[in-house]
Amino acid sequence: MARPKLALAMVAMLLAAVPAAADDGPSVPTTPALLPLPSAVTSLPLALEWTPSTFTQGSVQHRYEVRLEDRTADLTQVVSVPAPASAGSVKASVSLVDRHSYRVRVRAVETICDEDSTTDCSVVTGSFGNEERTQVLLAAQPVPAPAPVVTAPPARAPVVPTPAPALAIVPAPAPVLPLVPGPSTPRPEIRLLPRWVSPVPSHRLSSSVAIRLRWRGNRRATFYNVQVFAGRQKIVSVFPRTASYTLRPGILRRGRHRVIVWSGSGSKRAPVYERAPWVIQVLTVGGALPRRV
Repeated sequence: MARPKLALAMVAMLLAAVPAAADDGPSVPTTPALLPLPSAVTSLPLALEWTPSTFTQGSVQHRYEVRLEDRTADLTQVVSVPAPASAGSVKASVSLVDRHSYRVRVRAVETICDEDSTTDCSVVTGSFGNEERTQVLLAAQPVPAPAPVVTAPPARAPVVPTPAPALAIVPAPAPVLPLVPGPSTPRPEIRLLPRWVSPVPSHRLSSSVAIRLRWRGNRRATFYNVQVFAGRQKIVSVFPRTASYTLRPGILRRGRHRVIVWSGSGSKRAPVYERAPWVIQVLTVGGALPRRV
């Protein structure tokens, strides 16, 4: 009988050591379903339509976020659309670029406030719904045909009796010249700046000094996850809120290191990360002369 009592006592101690589970929190609004898009768009702006979400009872400030990923220019934009008050499908118009391919998704966003407070509120975002892809192929505008040139008949001269009849000279119609379209204006080339700022990858760094990592910020991010690998071993994993982080002296050793920065948004309880890393860079530590960054 002693052994069962001892086992029950150990189970009670383990349950007491485990922290109490927090409330699940507010439910996430139902993900809206984006209606199918045509494979090729021939007129702009593009009209989007999706079924509305079912928001949490008591929540306020309902809206939607339309995520447009330009696969041709490697750019992403988010368009905010207010939720309608009445039932029915939701519609929105977005502007796209000719000859570009896009990936479109929609998610719902709501604000939930505490029952006992009007200032303690949190923004809850649903997951993105089904993905639709399309490309913009605007039809070439036809060149209008030239209008025919009609020559007015010459005025008749009064008949004057003369010994010899005078011949009226009829002017020949002017030739119609075809309209030749001028050369098309080339579209400006979009050059994207590199996301990595410093240190310069070609420089050899010193492990005895602090190394400041800097990258271009993502305007939709509220925090980042910086991971540093030495081979396959992860030696750093931090969550800065700005687009930089300083490594203390001695963290990096001699050799090559891979730095991966993830872009995240949302609350700490329900973070949302981008599908691909924001930036990946390789740094080399060790050399003849230490270099400060």
